[in-house]
Amino acid sequence: MPINFQPIADAVDRLRGKTVVPTRLRSAELATLPAEARNAAFFSSGVNKARILEDMQRGIDAELSLASDEHGTMNRTRFVSDMRELLGAPEGDSGSLKDITSRRRLELIHDFQIQNAFSESRHATAQDEDYLQAFPARELIRVEDRKEKRDWQAIWQAAGGKLYNGRMIARQGDPIWTAISQFGNPWAPFAWGSGMDTEDIDRDESLALGVLQPDQPVEPEEFSAAPPEANVAELSPDALQFLERLFGDALTITDGIARWTTKAAA
Repeated sequence: MPINFQPIADAVDRLRGKTVVPTRLRSAELATLPAEARNAAFFSSGVNKARILEDMQRGIDAELSLASDEHGTMNRTRFVSDMRELLGAPEGDSGSLKDITSRRRLELIHDFQIQNAFSESRHATAQDEDYLQAFPARELIRVEDRKEKRDWQAIWQAAGGKLYNGRMIARQGDPIWTAISQFGNPWAPFAWGSGMDTEDIDRDESLALGVLQPDQPVEPEEFSAAPPEANVAELSPDALQFLERLFGDALTITDGIARWTTKAAA
C-alpha cells in the first residue's frame, strides 16, 4: 500500500497562496487560460465580486484547517449553509450550476477546492526521488459513486492510456494524467464532480504488470505558478484581464505572447 500522506498544512498554504480573481468568464473560456494561471488563482465561473470569492476562500481555508479526511465531507454542509447565508440566498433552491447561491453549485465549488488542494499537495510531495522509486506508477480509481458515471476507461484509452488487466494505470509523470484532465493538471480532480481519484502503485506491482521496465527511469515533475511564456493571441480581452489581475506587473504581453518574470514563477 502507498504511504498515506496527510499534507493538510501544505494544502492550506497552497490555498492561502492563491490570488482572488473576480471574473465574468464562464467555464469554457476559463479553460483556455494556461493551467498554471488557473492554479495560482482562486476564482469561480461568472463570479465578479471579490467579497464573495474572499468569503469562499476563507470558508474553504477553515474546512481544510479542520479537515479530518481528504475530502472534507463532514464539513461540506456547514460551508454551503454559511455561504448561502452570506450570499443572501432565497428560501428556495434553484439547483442551477449557474446560480452561485444554489446548494449544487456551492457543493461543487467546495468539493473541487478541497480535492484540488490535497491532490496538488500530494503530487508535490510525491516528486521526492525516493518516493518515485518506491511508487513509480498510479492508478485511476473511483472513490465516490455517481448516478451517471462517465466512461473513464473510454476517456483513458482515447487519450492514449493503456489498460493493465482492465485497470487504468500509468507511470508517475506520464502525459496521460494531464491528457485526461479538464483542468490541465496531472492530479485529481480530472473533471467536475467525477468521483475519481488516484492511488499510487508500488514498484513490485508496476514491474509485474509491465507498467514499468526494470531499468526505466521515473522522472519528477515540477510545476510553477506560471510558465516562462505562453501564446495568448486567441484569448479574449476579459481573459487577458484575468491574467493581468492575477500577475500584475510580473506579466508583460507583447504581440500575443505573455511573458512572466521569475518573480511570478517562483
